[in-house]
Amino acid sequence: MICPHDVSVVLVSYARPWNLPIICQSLVDYGFEDIHMVDNWQPSWESDGIRCRTDSSMLHTQFSPELLSKVKYIKARSNCKTASRYLSLDKHVKHEVIATVDDDYVVTDKGWDHILEAWTGEKIVAQLPAENGQFRQSGKVPFINIGYGSLFKKSWANVVFSYLLNEGLVSQEEFRRFGDRIFTTFFGSWDIVEATDKTLRRLTNPNGELSDTDSSSIHLKSDYWLDQWNLVMKVMGHRLKAKDLYMKESPSFYEYQNLMEFLSHTAYGDLATESG
Repeated sequence: MICPHDVSVVLVSYARPWNLPIICQSLVDYGFEDIHMVDNWQPSWESDGIRCRTDSSMLHTQFSPELLSKVKYIKARSNCKTASRYLSLDKHVKHEVIATVDDDYVVTDKGWDHILEAWTGEKIVAQLPAENGQFRQSGKVPFINIGYGSLFKKSWANVVFSYLLNEGLVSQEEFRRFGDRIFTTFFGSWDIVEATDKTLRRLTNPNGELSDTDSSSIHLKSDYWLDQWNLVMKVMGHRLKAKDLYMKESPSFYEYQNLMEFLSHTAYGDLATESG
């Protein structure tokens, strides 16, 4: 079983700041030491005509200083949805093995135990609730949801997106909207761990609404499903062709991070040390 201190965590968030201290505390308590929290939220305030005057938003104020010092905060300059997972995999992320989870669930200690025990280093490991359609149709759906707790290698993402973006086979807009679908479809190999109420806990918003069914969930958008499926079919075709092409080496993915002007890393603990 891989140890949590050999794994980097990427937590992607949009418009659910109240959940983040709960999730981050659970990650720290489990033993993860390299935790990166990507905030897709604040740019959306400006696009909605609401000006945020400071970075001292709800995202920050709900963290204790001690917890905040153990999390590296990444503020997206635009909402790149699930593509944020992959754009954040830069030199600040210490480990080759990446764990990821979304901002509407807590993976319990038992859940992470099951996920880490299933890791072989050869396939994506994804936890899925039994009621999820992808769990019921395992082996038939060409992609997998990795937001319920998962593991993959940083180099896998580098290879997939460097190839697809360098060759112009997917657009930056497709990458922004469907990063997870592109990655898992192209990689094409995973092991599933069944989630239970003892391994995965649903979170609620302050109004009592379940976080995974609120209005910020991308799957509620009317054009999401058709656009997703058309893209998945295209990526499956590219995967077949790629077997005969140059997948032995990967160009650097960092150029895309710079090109899209995506991230500004703020490691609070490091900054506090430097300023002291």
